[in-house]
Amino acid sequence: MKGKFNLNTLLVNNKFILLFSVIAAVTLWIFVSPDGTRTINEPVNVDIKNTAVEKLGLQVVSGQGQKVNVEVSGKRYVISQLKDSDIIVTASLATVNAAGEFELKLTAVHSGGAADYTITKITPDKIKVRFDRIAKGTYDVGAEAIGVKAETGFIAEAPTITNTNSSKIIIEGPQSDIDNIAYVVSVAQVNKTLAQTESFAGKIELRDINGEVIDPTPFTLQYTEAEITVQISKSKTVPIVASFANQPGVFLTTSIKHTLSVSSVKVIGPPEVIDPLTEITLPPIDFNEIDLAKKTFTFDLVLPVGARSNDDIKKVTVTLNLSGYSKKTLTVTKFVPVNMGAKKVIANTESKTVTMVGPSSVLRTLKSSNVYLQYDMNQVTGAAGQYQVNAILKAYGRSDIWGAGTYQIQITVQ
Repeated sequence: MKGKFNLNTLLVNNKFILLFSVIAAVTLWIFVSPDGTRTINEPVNVDIKNTAVEKLGLQVVSGQGQKVNVEVSGKRYVISQLKDSDIIVTASLATVNAAGEFELKLTAVHSGGAADYTITKITPDKIKVRFDRIAKGTYDVGAEAIGVKAETGFIAEAPTITNTNSSKIIIEGPQSDIDNIAYVVSVAQVNKTLAQTESFAGKIELRDINGEVIDPTPFTLQYTEAEITVQISKSKTVPIVASFANQPGVFLTTSIKHTLSVSSVKVIGPPEVIDPLTEITLPPIDFNEIDLAKKTFTFDLVLPVGARSNDDIKKVTVTLNLSGYSKKTLTVTKFVPVNMGAKKVIANTESKTVTMVGPSSVLRTLKSSNVYLQYDMNQVTGAAGQYQVNAILKAYGRSDIWGAGTYQIQITVQ
């Protein structure tokens, strides 16, 4: 037989009385709880999508993600349960009409529409937001080595970017900030004395027109580090020397008199290039090109690979001293082959008018019978037939005169 419900029993049960008291207290608090206020820290949403700001091509470059205090009032049990997501704070874009920083008015609304609490205040009620167009630029990357020194006898060259793929950098950011970038450098803290070429890790820095470092925060950089190299070189002064080709025998041991527009050059480069260097030899001057009307020759100064002129010398002029020299025109009827081997050859050219250059005292008595044209059969590599070959003007018994110009004759190889 089931027991009957007994109210008196419940009223003397401590557990029942405790549970009943809690439920009654909560119910009473819900229905009679007084109003109160609460402050919630909320993020501000600066949304430009489908707005006039977006149509202007502007973007938010700073100020997004700021937080403000939103004060709400209502029943305490209601506002105590509010979360950040229950309130949306937005910024008005009404005043934004160009690039720049603007103070935007804030509004806050319930995220779910109507609610049983009131938004009473936003602190601050305005925020500063910067708008700009996003631009992109490509810059050359220079190099700086801080605190570098070279050991005695060596030279620390200006640092350079080690790899060509780091010699330029693409930077993206607000247009007005991009316009402030005057140049870009990779800066390495070396702070040591060097005796040989070394490379160091460098950090990319943006500089304005005054050389001041620009804060990189607004920018997106293609890379933030670029290796630099500090070349350690040597320098010394070496003579510049003229050279000659096809010179008469007397000038094989004693050069024809001449002067150079620059007699020496200070060269700089890696020690392994500079140490063995004793002179810089100019390209040869062909005696066949020397005439009384042509006695100056200008050449590019060509240095060994890795070396350069510290004096920035690029050209050297050689001027021949032909004082006491003259020229004479003769008719040559003698043609002498050399290096014939087994070949048989006949000169088809019967005579050739030539010009000789040499000391005036020698040319006065020089006759046609004293000169001949010599041709080298090594020029002929084919079979029998007729050929046009180069010939060199020579004089019997003389090693101090030469022929001006180039000459050719016709021959038949049998």
